[in-house]
Amino acid sequence: MKRWLAIVVVLLGFGTQIAWSAGPALPQLLRAAGQQEPREVNVVPDPAQLRADWWLYFNVDGDKLGERIQAAKDLLARRYGGAESSAAPETKVRVERIAGQLDAYLAAVGLHAPELPPAPSLADRYTPAEALELVSALRKARFDLELEASEVAATQAALEATLEQVDRAMAAYLQMTPGTPQRLDAGFDIMAERIAAAVTSEQFRVRRSVLEQRQAQTREISDVEDFAEEHLRGDEVELEKIANRLADTERTLQEAQQRVLAETRRVLRPVGAEPADLYAARYRQQRLVTAEVDLAAIEMRRANLLGQQTLVKMLSDPVASVDEARQTLERLRDRAQGLRASVRGWRSASERERERAGERSAENRDAKSLDAAALINQDRVRLAQQTLNNLRVVDEELLQSTYLMRWINQSIIEREGLVGRALGAIGEGVGQVRTFFASITDRSLFKLGETPITLSGIARLVLFIAIAWLISWALRRVLTNIARRFPKENMGLMFVISRLAHYLIMAIGVIAGLSSIGLNLTNFALVAGALALGLGFGLQSIVNNFLSGLILFFERSVRVGDFVELDNGQRGEVRAINVRGTVVNTNDNIDVVVPNSQFIERKVVNWTLQDPFRRIHVPFRVAYESDEDKVVEAGLEAASRLSSTLTGVLGREPSVWLVNYGENGLDFELIVWLMPDSVKRPDAVNAAYHWEIRKALRRHGIEVPVPQREIRFRGEPQTLGKP
Repeated sequence: MKRWLAIVVVLLGFGTQIAWSAGPALPQLLRAAGQQEPREVNVVPDPAQLRADWWLYFNVDGDKLGERIQAAKDLLARRYGGAESSAAPETKVRVERIAGQLDAYLAAVGLHAPELPPAPSLADRYTPAEALELVSALRKARFDLELEASEVAATQAALEATLEQVDRAMAAYLQMTPGTPQRLDAGFDIMAERIAAAVTSEQFRVRRSVLEQRQAQTREISDVEDFAEEHLRGDEVELEKIANRLADTERTLQEAQQRVLAETRRVLRPVGAEPADLYAARYRQQRLVTAEVDLAAIEMRRANLLGQQTLVKMLSDPVASVDEARQTLERLRDRAQGLRASVRGWRSASERERERAGERSAENRDAKSLDAAALINQDRVRLAQQTLNNLRVVDEELLQSTYLMRWINQSIIEREGLVGRALGAIGEGVGQVRTFFASITDRSLFKLGETPITLSGIARLVLFIAIAWLISWALRRVLTNIARRFPKENMGLMFVISRLAHYLIMAIGVIAGLSSIGLNLTNFALVAGALALGLGFGLQSIVNNFLSGLILFFERSVRVGDFVELDNGQRGEVRAINVRGTVVNTNDNIDVVVPNSQFIERKVVNWTLQDPFRRIHVPFRVAYESDEDKVVEAGLEAASRLSSTLTGVLGREPSVWLVNYGENGLDFELIVWLMPDSVKRPDAVNAAYHWEIRKALRRHGIEVPVPQREIRFRGEPQTLGKP
């Protein structure tokens, strides 16, 4: 019985541990259960005697909530915060804090979401300028909506985290011993955190209401903007307004150009060696960036006004030139595409400047010193932020240009009829795809020196290399076809020419590709030289083989088509001389890749270097009793029966030599000069000559001796026969 009771106690303890280790799940479930069955609690919360459902005391509405908050404040002041109370000063501070939080909660309960301004009213027709104002309003509404949604999400996450922390603290509080100071302190902390969560919850309610209003407002503005796109109008009055705005923009443009010129002169001033001088130079550089951003915004505004002018003409004049509209559309597209790439660079540079200057300003604040350098760094931070703000104006102009291009293209499509609409739709799609890919491919990935490297630049480099490879491949094919018409001894020369042409064309392709992405080849040559010096130590073997291959090309001690014998006894025909190694094909059709350096550093026998003909010695043996003249006749007869024997050349006729008196017979050698095709088949040719020599000796009745051994036993004669 005791054993079963112990098992039950262990299981209960294990289950309790699992429940409390479940983390936030259990408190959330309990809180959800409390929310499903709300009830009213009439006991004023006391931090020394908090109940698990103490917050339900404030779960009331209207004036009753104010009364209960006042009752809670009175209880806390009477027991822990009054003059006659014996509580510690820290406890009285906590009482005042909770009282202030309760007042803040009461004020938050009465808060209501502010009313947002109404969406623009719907009109019958819209000018392009009015439609663009709606575009800007819609962009701002969407930006505010995203910002509000992020704030709501952050508030909700903070609220859930606080409630989870309160639940954990409450679970620990209920396990504490009543009447202890630790339990009282924990009760004050729980009340403070729960009241703060309640204030956050009311703020979340207000923010969520504002979010719903912004969602409705954004939908309304979007509907009005869609309607405006379908009901654009234009007239002479609007053309006159655009002309006036263009005149003002031209004057502003000239002033902006003068500012850029002036800032450029300031940037070119000499820079001192002091830190303040360096910071001042960077400040002047950022002023130039700011002036360039302002100029770009004005130029884009001018381009948009010209686009509006073209659009109004298309809307108001039935005979307006479609070609002019297309030209305006193309110029506007090119301007926007180029400006987007510049905006990315300006934004990146300004963000880096703000970060660097901010770090310097922080160092000055830590040092509690405000010298000239510190003041300049503060100005740098402000100027970089101003540049980023001005870039938003450029973004706005780019957005308007996108809508203008779409409206102009739509007007062209409507003017040109069904076929024109189809072609215009295709053109618009191609333009959008081109713009999309341009926004990706023109983005700087990294910098090589001062040159930004983009995807489009890498693509151009790969394209140049691919074109160079195709040209090299075609040229090598032509040279190979030409080489087939020449004698085989000239194939090596054709191979050298094709290989050198390949290297030259590929080098030109790489240089052209690097130039196309804007690299300074002078600096690149210096970097390449330093890189080559470093790689020379790590890749010494590869460089050695490459240079050895070049030596073989020019020296021509080993050529394609030559039959060579390596120092390890391998023999074969040279098929190719590559960058790293030479391919030698043996008579067994095995390709052996030999490093080029071995042909330079080691002994290599080239059987066909200067003369394609070669003499071989075929040894054979006959008996001592054989007639020497018949032996010579048989050997010459065997040589004449094979096509590999060179004949008709004075001084290179076949012959038979007696070379040695062997142990068992006379040793002869058949001396034969071979044809060029047979030189590269030494094993097969030797086997063929031995075969023919054997048959010729048999026809002439010449005996081939068999090795014989005489064995003599020394000892007594009578013991030799005994076992």
